[in-house]
Amino acid sequence: MKRFVLPAIAVCAFGTVANADVLWDQSNFDAGINALVDQEFGDFPTYSSYMVMDVMTDAGGWMLDSVTTYYTFGSGFWSNAINTGRLSIFEKTGGLPGAGDDPSASASVPVTLTLAGDHWEVTASGLGMMLDGNKEYWIGLTPIADFGVYGQEFHLAAPIIGVDTAWRNPGGSFGFGDQWQNVAGIDSGGMWVGNYDAAFLLEGYVVPAPGALALLGLAGLAGRRRR
Repeated sequence: MKRFVLPAIAVCAFGTVANADVLWDQSNFDAGINALVDQEFGDFPTYSSYMVMDVMTDAGGWMLDSVTTYYTFGSGFWSNAINTGRLSIFEKTGGLPGAGDDPSASASVPVTLTLAGDHWEVTASGLGMMLDGNKEYWIGLTPIADFGVYGQEFHLAAPIIGVDTAWRNPGGSFGFGDQWQNVAGIDSGGMWVGNYDAAFLLEGYVVPAPGALALLGLAGLAGRRRR
């Protein structure tokens, strides 16, 4: 499978949401599809590359507690010693993030790595981030791992939901420029070809819309009056 590979070298937080629900499930990855680089390299920064996926919140908004992204296992030398990632959250206003949406400047957050059989799961939890209702966002979680220590793993692909994943290599070292682009257009051979998205999972809870809150209040009042 063709991937973007580095050249060989010598050797907001407000607390955790209890009993979080699934907000957006795009975790059904297809291990037979090309996986793409989504990793920040402190030792080769011009090769650092980032993915963000599009989501649409519910009417009342979301309290986002955790983000999980899914990666290959065995291409590099990852371990649970990798403990930091970039959490990118950009408001979506067009088909791609804007030129000013710089993932390399996104918040650095603690992450945990879990080896789940044939793949790695990278999770940032305890986020407690409020996202506005009825709004589209680009969201991504990119692990920070030096190539010289950990090598390189690749973000797995899942069946597409919404629009394709956006990808950016700000340093331009992979030869595809330094701006955001659709993953379906970064390979002349048709990598993902618009049929696949990046695998990820969002958990937290849905905030009731104002109308629903009013109805809940009325139901509570009626219950008291019957007693």
